[in-house]
Amino acid sequence: MADVKCRFCDGIVRENDFGFCPKCGQEQEDQNQSVHNGTANQGAITANGTARSRRRIDSIAISSSKRREGLLGRGLVEIKEQLARDPLTILMADPKVPEEKRYCSKCDAQIEQHGRDRGFCTQCRQEFNYEPALKAGNIVKDDYEVNGCVTFGGLGWIYLAWHKILSRHVIFKGLLNSEDEESTLVAIKERDFLSHLKHPQIVSIYDFLQIGKASYIVMEFVNGRTISNICKDNQGGVLPVKEAISYILEILPAFSYLHSQGLAYCDFKPENFMQEGQGIKLIDMGAVRKIGDTTGAVYHTIGYSAPEARFPDQLTDIYTIGRSLAVMIMKFDFDGVYQYSLPLPDEQPVLKENDALYRFLLRATHEDPDKRFQSVEEMEQQLLGVLYKLVSQDGTPDNLHDPEDVQGTQNASIRLLPSINVDSNDDAASELFGFAAVYDPKRRIELFRQLAEKYGLKSVEARLRYADALIPVGEYQTAEKILHDRLIENEFDWRVHWYLGKSYYAQGRSREASEEFELVYFEMPGELAPELAIAFAYEQMGDVNAAINVYRRISKVDPRFTTACFGLARCLRKQNKISDSADALLAVPASHSMYTQARILMAKVLMSDEQSINANLLSKIGEALKLVTVDSSTVHQLVGKLFSYAIRLIKDNLIPESSDMLFECSLEEKILRQGAEARYLNAAKLAKNPDDKIRLTDLANQIRPITWI
Repeated sequence: MADVKCRFCDGIVRENDFGFCPKCGQEQEDQNQSVHNGTANQGAITANGTARSRRRIDSIAISSSKRREGLLGRGLVEIKEQLARDPLTILMADPKVPEEKRYCSKCDAQIEQHGRDRGFCTQCRQEFNYEPALKAGNIVKDDYEVNGCVTFGGLGWIYLAWHKILSRHVIFKGLLNSEDEESTLVAIKERDFLSHLKHPQIVSIYDFLQIGKASYIVMEFVNGRTISNICKDNQGGVLPVKEAISYILEILPAFSYLHSQGLAYCDFKPENFMQEGQGIKLIDMGAVRKIGDTTGAVYHTIGYSAPEARFPDQLTDIYTIGRSLAVMIMKFDFDGVYQYSLPLPDEQPVLKENDALYRFLLRATHEDPDKRFQSVEEMEQQLLGVLYKLVSQDGTPDNLHDPEDVQGTQNASIRLLPSINVDSNDDAASELFGFAAVYDPKRRIELFRQLAEKYGLKSVEARLRYADALIPVGEYQTAEKILHDRLIENEFDWRVHWYLGKSYYAQGRSREASEEFELVYFEMPGELAPELAIAFAYEQMGDVNAAINVYRRISKVDPRFTTACFGLARCLRKQNKISDSADALLAVPASHSMYTQARILMAKVLMSDEQSINANLLSKIGEALKLVTVDSSTVHQLVGKLFSYAIRLIKDNLIPESSDMLFECSLEEKILRQGAEARYLNAAKLAKNPDDKIRLTDLANQIRPITWI
């Protein structure tokens, strides 16, 4: 089956979704729909929707990646398949509830009955019964044969059984304490929720049974392993970062579906989702409840649950997802010292090595719900961006693409920062799209001013674009007044911080600019654009080491961010690391429009210290310049200069004369002088400035071979 667009929403149904939309969970009856070929925008920042309170959901667009069979994390990470096993091997030999896990469901006191499975809580006299009601060999309702106990959960014993008619294993989920009225109500509630849920990544329910006082839910047997057990089997009890992110990304569509149904999962943790083959499933639906329902007990787990877990909604689920990811990648006291916080990067190498991931976790698990991701979709987009960074896959190209833009390679210019896409839902969107081709600064200011006056408070975009247009011409006070007014309307609009950062940066207020860009990075940890802006600010304030670290990280992830490659080279050169500076420019892809500039600059960097030139550098510079195909005055000058360096090395006896070729010349002094003369004369011919023509002609005359005529 080819990838098809869902008939009920904008989700994409792929071959391994088995005919169900991973977003809305609806089954697709028509298997012959056309392939959906939509792709995400590249190279700009986008804004989408609104959510809880006045919190705005905005994000930078990232490129999409097609899922490949046998891989998780949207086809980016290869993960070992969990092979099916004999179901009977998972049975407990002696089904007992450990003493340390026996708590009264009414008063939460620990049950201390010295091994007794039945009795009464000594604190509140609530009756308890921990004995499995079903034994191996029991026949239930004529259709099922009980195989035995698999495990015990928060609400009941879990049994494996065989469906005699359908010839398949199933799971019976019973009550841990059948004398507990509240647990009984929870189990009935789980049955009601499950009966209406239909999603390929949520465990299926087949039947409901009542045997005496006991209630049982007959569920799909997922022949796999919980992510918790997969973690335990790994070295150190944690997963590699890319693998952990992949598991989380795969389960997010199930949460998206639940939230679309008005439900909150409440108790997400690594124990509650499983890998079966190459698929991931959400299990144990006992804590699911309707968003906004304030009746009854809320079941959650300390260390995973949000501070406001008593009032579950999509934001409390997002918190538990973030906490689960943290627990999957590092060992820390998550249910004690760090119950509502994260260790610092200096305490956890995995966080220090993965800055974007750390920032993602900070936002996902923020104590203030309004500062978290506001939807699973937003969370998914940013986490996918983090994964892209880790596997050095697709990113968002920047604005350094004009091959004649020499100034752009020499300075961290504000104009090189990515632009924000127009919010298509804005009232003035259609008119703003029409202004894209207007480049004259004064004309742009006038157009945006008129549009802002026309729409007033109805168009946020018109006002923000007007402020942005004022920055390049130095109208900082007016621009910042507009931006601060917008913050009063909506303190969560990250676009304001982006434009404020640009304004401060243009004024040389680099530390304030850095703080604003950091706020954007907090919102968009999966994106490279805010990191680039932060690197600009570091470079401007003179913190070269910090700038180098960020530039290097960006250029590794996506060399198409050529601004970062040139920035890294620039900063390394400031530290007099000539060779490293040149190597940084090697990262610019040959297909990029700035490739020629990178090679020219690389040659200039290597030739900047004449005293360090040796035979190896001579060859390296020659190789760099050979790849430059443009016929320009600069290139001819560089080759002429290279020939002059070779002449000096021969005269100083550092290299011998030989028939080896350097461009069109053999390594012989007379031939090199003739070559240098020709190159300088060509450079003079192509030079646009009269003074340059004179200077280059003089150089040609100075280096040409001595003759008697």
